[in-house]
Amino acid sequence: MFLAAVRLTCLSLTFVCVGASIAGAPAPALRMYSYGPSGDLMVARPTFRMSVAPEGSAQITDSLMEVNGNPVPATYSQQSGRLEFRPNAPLPPGPVEVKATIVVDKKSMFQKSWTAMVRTDATREYLEPSPAALESLSVVNELRKATGLDPVIVDKCLSHVAQLHSQYLSENKRTGHGQAEDGTGFFGKTLRDRLNRFGWNEAASEAVVHNLASPRESVEAAFAAPYHRLPFLAPGPIEAGAGMSGESMSLIFSHSSRAGVVLSPSVDQAQVPTSWFNSERPNPLRFFASAGSIVGYPIVIAEFGHKEALRVVEAKLTTGSESIDVFVVDGTKDETLKATAFVIPTRPLRKGTEYRVTVQTARASGPTELRTWSFTTK
Repeated sequence: MFLAAVRLTCLSLTFVCVGASIAGAPAPALRMYSYGPSGDLMVARPTFRMSVAPEGSAQITDSLMEVNGNPVPATYSQQSGRLEFRPNAPLPPGPVEVKATIVVDKKSMFQKSWTAMVRTDATREYLEPSPAALESLSVVNELRKATGLDPVIVDKCLSHVAQLHSQYLSENKRTGHGQAEDGTGFFGKTLRDRLNRFGWNEAASEAVVHNLASPRESVEAAFAAPYHRLPFLAPGPIEAGAGMSGESMSLIFSHSSRAGVVLSPSVDQAQVPTSWFNSERPNPLRFFASAGSIVGYPIVIAEFGHKEALRVVEAKLTTGSESIDVFVVDGTKDETLKATAFVIPTRPLRKGTEYRVTVQTARASGPTELRTWSFTTK
């Protein structure tokens, strides 16, 4: 398999109701991030979910959910901030009225209602993740473990959507995150559409890989590309799903509300690849006319939980007394990166060699920060 055959499409980030406050809630008591699913449902046993979080010293002291006017055994998790309920049996086709109630500090009550419609052609259950999907997520966890992160939680809804999108791409010989209504197996133009129709209403990211037959090759190719690597690096436990059909793979990751700095390669990480063939879209090296197609393995600094753009004041990559030239992409070059920076060696690294990274960063507010760590190539 030639690396030149790899094509990575742009990372699709889908945000759902992020930062929206519940109507009538006096700030800073409670913030609602998402609720749903709503609209047409293509699965008869979705998870109805509302994500909320108290602010300041407020605490959520009680919660309730009703479906079609009947109380249901919904549970609220302080850790995830989710009030969730999944029916024990498939719902019949037709409208579903959902009402969620949250009590703050035993006195303030907030409610949200929404409607979904179970389609007559809705599947009763999610597809079980295929062996290829499970192998892919196992590789994801290997990469996260090497970075010091928790394993992902395999989610059937995300895997179901990923599998159907991979089948759509393979059957229609197409690439990317979008679907066209005239395509075989169409079930939603955008990632957000497809997720909501199968019961996922929260923020998620998708990486799509083409032209690699092996699950391991596909996952490692996605991880090597710096834009695509970001969803892999979310701190804390996150949900993920995978699907593969022919030479098309889709990986879908939930987002994490946990803040943290993630370095990749991480501190003292071993067996780091030496090079990277840049076929990613968008091209992280589009800012540099001198950049070739084959460069050193990208280094990613991701500061989850920060909103201010990260500026790299200085970046050095050395081994012994040798200094390696690098390309730097940060929030000043690509405003979509926010609190993220890429340091990409201009040429492949040497095998079995220890490299030292020194990066000084700054934001519009706050002091500069200096980080130094090492990793070893395989």
